Amino acid sequence: MGEALFITEGPSDCWALLSAGHKAIAIPSATLLTKPVLDQLLQALPPSPTGEGTGVRLHMFPDRDAPGERLFLQLQEILPGLEHHQLPPGCKDYADYFVKSKKVKN
Repeated sequence: MGEALFITEGPSDCWALLSAGHKAIAIPSATLLTKPVLDQLLQALPPSPTGEGTGVRLHMFPDRDAPGERLFLQLQEILPGLEHHQLPPGCKDYADYFVKSKKVKN
């Protein structure tokens, strides 16, 4: 309750966020957001104590492509508190960013 949760597009981004120490869940793909997947996501999120929205702070690093941005906008319609985070130029998704950031530090 009250913690940050990242929604990712695909399992590799989810694994990268988990490896970076964040809590994360994955949507299988930007093109696979179906009603059953969305219902499962909504059921998994705890309600806020006030009954408004969810009891977690939702974040997303959408892939740097049109399907990733569309997925973010679809999710934001249902989860208005979903916060958008922009990946740096040259990174196609969070997994790419994670790998590149590890190479710089080593």
